[in-house]
Amino acid sequence: MRTRYGLAAAFAAAIGLVLFLRNEGYLHGRVEGGPLTLTVRDAAVAAAPLETVGVGIDVGLDGDGVEVERIRPGFASPGLQVFGPRRTQEPCAQPCTIARWPPAGSTPLRGSVVDEVASAALLGLRATRPGVYHLHDLTTFYRRGIKAFRRHTAIGYCVVVGRRPPQTGACTPGYRPPRGDADVVEAGGPSRYGVPVTGGEARYVARPGRRTLAITLTNLTDGRRRISGLQADVDGVIGVRQARPARLTLPPHAARRVRLEVTVSDCVRDPATVDVLRGTVGDAREDVPLSVPLAFTPPACE
Repeated sequence: MRTRYGLAAAFAAAIGLVLFLRNEGYLHGRVEGGPLTLTVRDAAVAAAPLETVGVGIDVGLDGDGVEVERIRPGFASPGLQVFGPRRTQEPCAQPCTIARWPPAGSTPLRGSVVDEVASAALLGLRATRPGVYHLHDLTTFYRRGIKAFRRHTAIGYCVVVGRRPPQTGACTPGYRPPRGDADVVEAGGPSRYGVPVTGGEARYVARPGRRTLAITLTNLTDGRRRISGLQADVDGVIGVRQARPARLTLPPHAARRVRLEVTVSDCVRDPATVDVLRGTVGDAREDVPLSVPLAFTPPACE
């Protein structure tokens, strides 16, 4: 009996030691934070299709050098290409555009050894189609010797892309998709509102009639989601409905452009905003939040 208790105690001690070492960054565990820091300032930037926007990163180090294993974005809107980061000797004064990627003289931050107290890196963002795009958060995996770390860097970066000179007022820096609150969202991507987007809203004069617009829906879950019947109603006067496709299925973490039809049946006398569509998502009725709300202002009614 005493031997059995001794073995159980030794086993528990071994498990405790393994957990302790993992929490300290050993045995495939990782310590949160650590000596390496990446700092990015939130910003709203305008760009043309296929134009590469540079995001400057300040890299800081406390103590001995570290090896960067990989860097992963937390969320990027559908259609937003993310390049790098790459180490550079010429810091980016935000906002900046990159004529050619990768920039001359730059080297990948991934796989490199950082041994300077302060240095600079550059992230590249590009979209081929007009729309409002968001990038938020970076996670850096790195190690010092056999000890592993993970550093989370908060970013709220927004890029508005247009064929005509776009306005940064379309952007909402710091926007983050409502994870956990919705399965499917409009979280940026290729879009066509047909009106200027200012103050983070697509602003329409609500005259009686019909018009169409296009947004991109994103599935934030690990499962397939069937979507149909998305709509919103404002006092029985303004109606927004999913027009084409009328039904669609989004694979896990996939996105698709959807056309909406807006109908104004009578003169609108008070301002109104639609920031959520409601319809069938999967097997239930759910809300689909919009990162760019649809704002309606009343015309001069007779």
